[in-house]
Amino acid sequence: MHLHVTQNAKQANWRDFGIGVVCEIMMTLSLGQPIEVIKTRRAVGAEGSMLDVLQKVHSQGGLRGVYAGFYPWGCIESLTGGVLVYTNHKVQTNVKKILLKSNVTDRQAYLGSHVIGGMAAGTAQGVCLVPIIRMKVSEMTRVGGGTSVMSNVKRLIEKEGLSTVYKGSGPLLMRQVTNWGSRFGMARALEERICESRSKGSGTCSLTLTDRGLCSLAGGVFSCWNHPFDVVSVTMQSRVGDRKSAFSVAHEIYAARGLAGFTRGLRDRILLSCWATLFMVVGTDFARSAL
Repeated sequence: MHLHVTQNAKQANWRDFGIGVVCEIMMTLSLGQPIEVIKTRRAVGAEGSMLDVLQKVHSQGGLRGVYAGFYPWGCIESLTGGVLVYTNHKVQTNVKKILLKSNVTDRQAYLGSHVIGGMAAGTAQGVCLVPIIRMKVSEMTRVGGGTSVMSNVKRLIEKEGLSTVYKGSGPLLMRQVTNWGSRFGMARALEERICESRSKGSGTCSLTLTDRGLCSLAGGVFSCWNHPFDVVSVTMQSRVGDRKSAFSVAHEIYAARGLAGFTRGLRDRILLSCWATLFMVVGTDFARSAL
């Protein structure tokens, strides 16, 4: 199967929102949620390999522990996949038109629009995600000690007030905006480079699904350069009754472990990022071209 590199020329519409929701839920239900549980546990200090942490989580809560935080927060989070895909397509399309009217090359307009579109999409998704991720992290790290989702929410609000839902919002938003800008930018840059080498000046090019998959994997790996934001964010969100700022938490992490403290859970994050990029970049491209 071949997909043309310029297939995203279709105008953004609410179909994109539906595609994003479906791809997000498929990503989460498959490997996304288990990997995120492991990544979050290790980022806040759990010792051992991925397998060790997974076995510990499973021994504590079985399959429910492996999918901790999925219901209802992971289900609600899937809606933000629609926000991500729709915003990215909408912004990327309009920014490309603007750039093409200015004094830039087609290549610069193509890559620039995807980076800006990714950053805008990450910002939009991040704003929606903050309260959801706050509660999801508390479930994945078993903070609050509640016997149910609602009792855990009630306990958090009683201890920290309603502002608890925005805890860690600063580093989380920074992670999201740089995350998707890097993902889309790197993936599209590699796709464009492959097309450039294959077209040999003919002006036409097609990419196989394998090509897109490999480019997206590279984009997923590259997007993890901002992992320190993730470590600070989940560390803040895993604590109850601690109102320290992001800078204070970052200082604590550095004082305790040095720069290595900001790499906790990095390998898990890379795996999760690659998995997510396959669904949210390649998957959405494929769905959009097929519908």
